[in-house]
Amino acid sequence: MTGNRQPRPVADLQPLARAAIAYVWSPDEDYGDLPDADPRDSFSRAGGADLFTPAHDRLTAAGVRTGRLLHVGPEAAAAVVEDLPGGSLEDALRRDPKGAGPALRELSEPCGPCAPAAPPLTARSR
Repeated sequence: MTGNRQPRPVADLQPLARAAIAYVWSPDEDYGDLPDADPRDSFSRAGGADLFTPAHDRLTAAGVRTGRLLHVGPEAAAAVVEDLPGGSLEDALRRDPKGAGPALRELSEPCGPCAPAAPPLTARSR
């Protein structure tokens, strides 16, 4: 709507359109059957803002297109992240596997407190 409450055409609104996703971690709603988190295993249980935030930062630093982290409430175990349209990481890897090389190499390097013992990331079926 404009200042005088006139509807705007869709083309005028498109650049303003934004969406966000809210993540809330609650033990009462954790229905997974995976064992507790092991920072050395990239496929172990990984939930909560304390793990989400460093993962988001690492993806961003590696050049992976990642939504902006708009809010993190560690006490509430919640995060609000900008939603990015345009497909999934899997779609991008299928479209341009060679273009993903630098980001995947960066992500395969151990980081943080798990650096000495962390195995490289590998694809594995669940």
